[in-house]
Amino acid sequence: MGMKKNIIVVALIATLLLMPTAYVFAQSNMNSLTKSQEEEVQTVNLFGQAAFRRALAYAYDKTRVCTDVWGGWAMPIDVPVPAVMGEWSAEVKGLLPGSYAAHDPESALAELEKLGIEDYDNDSWLEIDPDNPYSEITIQMMGTDSPSVRQILGVLAESVEAIGIHVEQVFVDFNTLLDKLFSGDFELTFFAFTLGRIPSFLEAFASWSIYSMLGGWSNETYDELILKAFYEEDTITNITKAYEYIWEAQEIYWYELPLIPIYQNIIVGVYDPDIWKGIISLPGSPVENWYTIMRIVKQVADGGIDTNATLRLGLGWYVDCLNPLATSSAYDWSILSMLFDSLYTPNPYDYFNLSADLPWMLAEPPTFKVVEEGDRQLGEWTLKLRNDIYFFDGEQLTADDVVFTYDLINWIGDANDPWYDIYVMVENATKVDDFTVKVYTYLKAENASCIGLAARYALGIPVFPKHIYEREETWGIEDDNPYDVFPDWNVTPDDIMSYEAQGPSDPILTGYGPFKLKSWSPTEASASEATSFLLERNPDYFMRAIDENDVVIHEWKDWSEMNKTTVELYGPYIKYLQFKVITEASALKDAVLKGEIDIAEELEFGKWVYEFQSAGFTIATSLRLGFGHTFVNTRALTEIPQPPAPGFGIPIEYIIAGVVIVVVIIAVAIILKRRKPAE
Repeated sequence: MGMKKNIIVVALIATLLLMPTAYVFAQSNMNSLTKSQEEEVQTVNLFGQAAFRRALAYAYDKTRVCTDVWGGWAMPIDVPVPAVMGEWSAEVKGLLPGSYAAHDPESALAELEKLGIEDYDNDSWLEIDPDNPYSEITIQMMGTDSPSVRQILGVLAESVEAIGIHVEQVFVDFNTLLDKLFSGDFELTFFAFTLGRIPSFLEAFASWSIYSMLGGWSNETYDELILKAFYEEDTITNITKAYEYIWEAQEIYWYELPLIPIYQNIIVGVYDPDIWKGIISLPGSPVENWYTIMRIVKQVADGGIDTNATLRLGLGWYVDCLNPLATSSAYDWSILSMLFDSLYTPNPYDYFNLSADLPWMLAEPPTFKVVEEGDRQLGEWTLKLRNDIYFFDGEQLTADDVVFTYDLINWIGDANDPWYDIYVMVENATKVDDFTVKVYTYLKAENASCIGLAARYALGIPVFPKHIYEREETWGIEDDNPYDVFPDWNVTPDDIMSYEAQGPSDPILTGYGPFKLKSWSPTEASASEATSFLLERNPDYFMRAIDENDVVIHEWKDWSEMNKTTVELYGPYIKYLQFKVITEASALKDAVLKGEIDIAEELEFGKWVYEFQSAGFTIATSLRLGFGHTFVNTRALTEIPQPPAPGFGIPIEYIIAGVVIVVVIIAVAIILKRRKPAE
């Protein structure tokens, strides 16, 4: 008995003495084990699986985003060609296999089962590995740190967690978001994109586009359809063929979802019907569009119209530079589009139908054909200009100005921003006579045809005054050498792209549109610092409704008196157009209610509809030409959590320490046993 007692006492003493050494040894080995485990981390490419992306789309509660975040002023969408785009939309044609609009856990789980992802241990969280109860999935959603984005991602995260997938929400500033996007350090990012009249956004996911490169998704059949619709086949004269290719591309998109569309906003516009009439709602703009400005009239007591009226509009941010060759800012173009018209304009009664477009600056609709040049196929547009268009300085607009515009854009080259597509796809333009131009489309850098829908982009330009833009002093360059006129001049592309309009009378603002820029304020401010811009009706406008003596020469008609075949766009009937910089939606709302702004539209106006209606305003709505979505990194790797090391949940350091102690005890016991007690 005494022997056993001695052994126990010695063992306890040894344990106490050796515990620090054991702990240090355990920590050392723990560090080694951690490193080893990190090296063996298992990952899986879930986002690269279309079934996983479809599962997320089914899980997203898009309807709740529309109701909870946007107060019902939004609609769920499944592909980036929403129903508002009419004949272009596969949804309108009934060609989509289903809908992701509602939170659909059953369909989401069915997609995940295809990948072997189920709740194997019945704890409400899904596992990747049936033999590993720790293999639950965690994904990351990233967005800008703004209240609305936080709300949107909160709803999406909650709906995804409801099907058993953990979600980590990360919020960063916009520049950081872009950095992560371009470095590939993301899984899902929330963005919003704009749309146009042609579903060109679909090309963003062709394998040669930047979005495909960033997201990693590509599909050969999809590529072929995009090439045929936009470049390789004559879908200009055969629009039906274009529709078919675009519909089929949308079906592939619906199944593959390289980007998951979520919602399309409903824009709310307001105006006082007792004061203003002639407002028309278009996709993307319920009240503040070019057509409204051309036709709007201010009513007077005797039932007539005020031809000296001023229409006051809000401008959501400061302009950039008011340089039509350099700016892509929507705020700049709110003003510039009143100074410079395009060659053709959409028909407001049939907005997405390219065949219904109005020639506008052209005497007749442009014609298109495919021509052969050696082994190349080029697109050839023939443009016959009107002969009654004059720049603000009285110079007539002719074929020389049109050809010069294309030449100048091509000369600027890669430095182009707003007109980069023109540079890429217009081979050249040639003058046939004073009012006829031929424009040839070809992808020069790719040595490839451009005879499809993309060839239409070639006509989407304003015309710049050759006699002004060709002079180097216009761009701030003055010297004593004789090289002063384009292209033999001392101007560089950077000189043009960095130029900012120096004042309302700057020569670069010499347009031919319905209004001239009369002034801005403060008068001493630069264009980018100005807070108000005043435009005055151009009395020499080729579509004028009121002459230089303020006499109405084309009687005003309401939109209800016309249709797509009888539309008349003479105007404007107001004399002045004023833009006021108002950067907050709430401030714009207050300005409308105070009578400081006459008509307005805003994404956030939906929450003040009752207040507007109570004040007697009419509400007009239209679907935004844009949508919110989560962009998917199909290369992202998801870590599969592994079971902890054996030990029944006991920390490894204690296991190692215990082993050391036991070894010491046994060693001491053996020593004591060998020492026989005295007889």
